[in-house]
Amino acid sequence: MRFIKNHQFLRIILFLFLWGVTSCSEESGLSFYYLNPTKYLRLDEINLPADIKILDSLSCNITPGEFEPLSFIIKSLGKTEILSIKIAELKNENNKMFNGIIDPYIVKVWYQAGITSKDIRNEKSKLLTQELLVKNDKLIKLDRINEQNYLLCKTKKNNTKYINITDSINSDFSDLKIADTPNLKPFLLENDYRQIWLKCFADSSELPGIYRGFIEIATSGKNVYRIPISINVLPFRLDNPGIIYAIYYTGQIKDYQRPYHYVDKTENQFNLELKDIRDHGFNYPANYQKNNYLVRNLEIRKSLGYATDKIFNIDLNLFSDAVFNSDTNSLINKVKEYSEIIKKNGWDSLYIYGIDEADSANIKKQIPFWQKTKKYHNGIFIAAVKDVYKYVDNEISFAVVHGETDVTIPEKFHKQNIKVLSYHNPQAGQENPEIYRNNYGFDLIQKNYDGTMIYAYQKSYGNFWNDFDDPEKRFREEAFTYPIIDGIISTIQWEGMCEAIDDVRYFETLYNLKEYSENNKISRYELLNKFKMNDNDVTRKKLIEEILKIVKTE
Repeated sequence: MRFIKNHQFLRIILFLFLWGVTSCSEESGLSFYYLNPTKYLRLDEINLPADIKILDSLSCNITPGEFEPLSFIIKSLGKTEILSIKIAELKNENNKMFNGIIDPYIVKVWYQAGITSKDIRNEKSKLLTQELLVKNDKLIKLDRINEQNYLLCKTKKNNTKYINITDSINSDFSDLKIADTPNLKPFLLENDYRQIWLKCFADSSELPGIYRGFIEIATSGKNVYRIPISINVLPFRLDNPGIIYAIYYTGQIKDYQRPYHYVDKTENQFNLELKDIRDHGFNYPANYQKNNYLVRNLEIRKSLGYATDKIFNIDLNLFSDAVFNSDTNSLINKVKEYSEIIKKNGWDSLYIYGIDEADSANIKKQIPFWQKTKKYHNGIFIAAVKDVYKYVDNEISFAVVHGETDVTIPEKFHKQNIKVLSYHNPQAGQENPEIYRNNYGFDLIQKNYDGTMIYAYQKSYGNFWNDFDDPEKRFREEAFTYPIIDGIISTIQWEGMCEAIDDVRYFETLYNLKEYSENNKISRYELLNKFKMNDNDVTRKKLIEEILKIVKTE
């Protein structure tokens, strides 16, 4: 048996001898295909993308403490149940086992109200695309004839039922339990396919070297397919990004929680989500927490290792109440109270949010109020359009600038000593890992941005699991993850965002090595342009090669 059709006989024998591949795919009708996890090819679980390549093995580079994705497709030409996907015999040349984790998920396809870079809903058609990383293939059920999504839930009596999440009626999930399974459940293939996503993590103590083993796929026909896998643990650690990775995180610890909501969180859910944000590379999740539970909020952030040099605080009513209700005393008291709590709990700098996406007239109205609160905070940050620098009179510290990055914009802000963060390029929620990796990684350095503050970790319009029920019939969900009863469901776009940050961390590692080992005064922009290619994977490979040249000579 073979993984690749029309192999020459000698190559097949050599491959089987070296790797010990157990291959029975002709007996059960299974075939395997390689899929780059952060390249977007729209999938429907029936028709394979054009020019997709048959899989012979999987491999990746990884540093200690890093997450890295791998992906492939399993296709059935008949009816086959996949019982398990496990990693076996992953060892280095000294027979030492890989200490990290390789965790398999199914990438679930479902109907959405659009897949473009715009967050406006597509009213004309329902579009099928992959998005969710799940353990239970049955969590989402499709009605392909009527183009409907059904979500698996449990009632209070522990009965299972499917809820339609494709109509415009805002379903009430308050009495229903939405949960994934902790481990990959067996799933059935019947003349269709599934994308498998492997979350790889190298332990911080992992020894460098190549670890080789197999992905073992067991079927109900008692066949076990063994796909060779190799993990190359690199002999260096990644530095933190030299730019700001902030995210609008709306979660707040509350006594009463609306179920599956982007604001209301139990302490456990809040902790879990902040850990997930940290693991995906962000160092500054914005704080929406009011004074109630603010101390506990800060304690959790600190316990997770978040940076304490600054915190971005968002109270959407703070300056609007002052501007439109002339409530100066209340404004000053609130800012003073925020400042005292945040500084007392170990943060160096507090930045306060202005009126969200204010026009030029309302920006000008805020300036006197910004000035009156100056002594209680370290600066103002606002979300605005690209020409906001014309109206702020040096009164803000950060501009969260809307739209596509533009190399001419940062210089205009930097002249006023204002840092520029990219925003809405696009918002979260587009089911495409590639666009986030492209727009929020190397591109920020090439365009001289100071970082990003992307919206949002979670934001729903209507029910969180329904892309079609915005009461205003305008927006789709703007989310990187979906809430469930005991955790979250990740998405391909969230993992793509993680890779964007890792790209920058690889670059930062090289830049620091160059700076320290050679006293090189080359700018960050100039250094990246020496290695930047059109393909992010190729660029990262070049960065790794250059890092290894320096590391091996030290």
